[in-house]
Amino acid sequence: MKRILWLGRREAYAIKGPRQSGKTTLLRALEGNLKREGVNVVFLNFEDPDVLEAFETVPKGYVKSFLLKEGRYCFLMDEYHYVKDPGMPVSPIYARIPGDGLSWIVSFSTALYSSSVASSILSYSFFSFPL
Repeated sequence: MKRILWLGRREAYAIKGPRQSGKTTLLRALEGNLKREGVNVVFLNFEDPDVLEAFETVPKGYVKSFLLKEGRYCFLMDEYHYVKDPGMPVSPIYARIPGDGLSWIVSFSTALYSSSVASSILSYSFFSFPL
């Protein structure tokens, strides 16, 4: 997988799609690619109740707790629709964290779509082909 050029920008993105359509697989592929390029990757799965509680309690503080090293960071936040207020814009949270090297990508189910989640929404389709 080639690095997607927009990941170098300081922006928040969302990946939306139906349940079980490959959103987590896409995030995991991005994670491996970014790590190979030396990016500090933080993968947060909001199906984990501890992750969900920590994020909802103090979102900015929780995110900042991962910024331990110098360099670029990419936060991959899976199953974002489990957040109590999935319409809570993530862009303003991460915009308050200083530094240029920060990307933020969330995934969520299409059924729980909110246009305020991120500044850009990525739509995709997977097609299966019989062998």
